[in-house]
Amino acid sequence: HTFPPRGPITMAAAAKAAAAAAPPQTQFLTRSFRWFSTLLCLALIAAGLGILVQRWLKSMAPEAVLLRTATRYLGALKARDFVDAYELLSSPAKENCMRDEFQAAQTRSGEPWGFSGLRVFLLEGDAAFLRYTLSATGRPPEEDYLLFVKEGGKWVRPYAWNLLNKVEDAFDRRDTDMAYLMAKAAVRVDGRDPMAQGYLCEAAYYRGLAEEAEKECRAAVALFKKYPSRLNTPSLYHLYAILGDVYKNSLKRHGDAAEQYTTLLNFPGLGAGDRCELLLARGESRVSVGEHDGAAKDFSSAQGLCAKDAERSYIVRARRILSGQAVREAVQLAQAHPARGSGTTILEWRDSARRALAAKLRRQGRRGPLPVERWEAKPLGGPRYLVSVTADGETLLSAEVDLWTSAVSRVRALEAR
Repeated sequence: HTFPPRGPITMAAAAKAAAAAAPPQTQFLTRSFRWFSTLLCLALIAAGLGILVQRWLKSMAPEAVLLRTATRYLGALKARDFVDAYELLSSPAKENCMRDEFQAAQTRSGEPWGFSGLRVFLLEGDAAFLRYTLSATGRPPEEDYLLFVKEGGKWVRPYAWNLLNKVEDAFDRRDTDMAYLMAKAAVRVDGRDPMAQGYLCEAAYYRGLAEEAEKECRAAVALFKKYPSRLNTPSLYHLYAILGDVYKNSLKRHGDAAEQYTTLLNFPGLGAGDRCELLLARGESRVSVGEHDGAAKDFSSAQGLCAKDAERSYIVRARRILSGQAVREAVQLAQAHPARGSGTTILEWRDSARRALAAKLRRQGRRGPLPVERWEAKPLGGPRYLVSVTADGETLLSAEVDLWTSAVSRVRALEAR
């Protein structure tokens, strides 16, 4: 052996020389180690690439993209970069709100504010709601929310606050036509906002569009139950009150009306006057669908709450009718009903018939007094009564009357003999 080795030698040549000089088993171990090192290096590279791909995929997930977009929107508003914020509005929002109008709406309050804790709490297909904590000078932190929708594969903001402000201004001016148009536009921009839907319900109601008001009010209540909203308790109460009134007085769907009044009676903090009006309205609706016992209980409960003389008198009459005690009123209603084909009332027709009978008897030489006719009424249940006219045990006339609707039906009459 020559030591030191002659001539220059590289690390690769030294490794090759050692492998050549080593016994066979040592050569195998050396080769295996080299292959293992190569595989390990490739595995580490692949793992690193996998982590990068995973991070990239995670960053491109809908929720991550949404959070970045929402952060950009709120950040732009906070930095008063209204041009950038406006670019994130949906196309319908931009069609109904010019950039200057958007900027003017954002600059009404000049106090500094901040946001934190932005997170997605409801993600459904092409719409997402996010919550965040809003902090402003001089006020305690409060939870707020934002809605974003998908448009052309991007998350955008369906901003409709300018339209809602126009609806309120129109209501203040009693311009229900303009309120209706602006509310419709607001619903087209943001169809998930219970407030916009509620304004459309109210505008339709004041325009006398009963069926549309019913549809829009129901939609507003359904949205309120599903999505976050700035509708407060009085506003929700107002929606149910519109539904009750539409069902009761326009659509004559008294069962549905009674349901709305039951819902309203469960609202907290109602005063005696409100409870009085609701009980009277529900009692009337219950009478109309034949729930006479429930109606009687409503009128009884209202009696201790209603303060107006007119309301108290109404309750006394309603309870009297439903208890079967209004026999005198039933007779009077039947007597005032037009007699068919005579052009007179039933009472006038009976008097005329008796005079004609008396004249006939006189011509025949019969001078005795005519039989006494008795007008009587008996309750049939609820507001219905059977009125009859009898003489010497014979029924000369009968009629069914409904003291609630003032209807007279099934009139049957015989001529007095």
